[in-house]
Amino acid sequence: MGKFIEKLDSYELMTSLLPGAFFYISLKIFCGIEFPIENVVEEKLYFIQKYFKVVDEKGKNFLYNLLELVRKRKGDKINIARFAYLLGRMEPKVQRGEKKEEIEEKRDLHREFSRKMYEWIRVEKDAKELEMAIYLYVYTKREKEEHDGVNE
Repeated sequence: MGKFIEKLDSYELMTSLLPGAFFYISLKIFCGIEFPIENVVEEKLYFIQKYFKVVDEKGKNFLYNLLELVRKRKGDKINIARFAYLLGRMEPKVQRGEKKEEIEEKRDLHREFSRKMYEWIRVEKDAKELEMAIYLYVYTKREKEEHDGVNE
């Protein structure tokens, strides 16, 4: 039930930011192909949100670096290698006072995050969806920070 609620929250957030028809048209124009909104919101955006909720030390800079490599991926295998290197290098650090279970949860989540990101960047359709999901995540974080008066 928890995953469904978090997905529902993501979907409601996206549809409140951009009305449904406009959002679908934007996805079609941005990606150049039609794909279900669920691939972006319920799969990729949801997973990005899940990761950064638990591993919050990475910040937007990490995500912007990933986004840049996603955007430059086409026909350039060196950027995919850089992408994999960046993911491997960004394993969460152990914080003072963390329990062993918390450390393992972060490491497991990071491994899953890295695996999925690497899989997604290698398939053109998934990579376009990932790019859109990152843009949406950054946009929603910026809107929330501006609304709350918080700057990272």
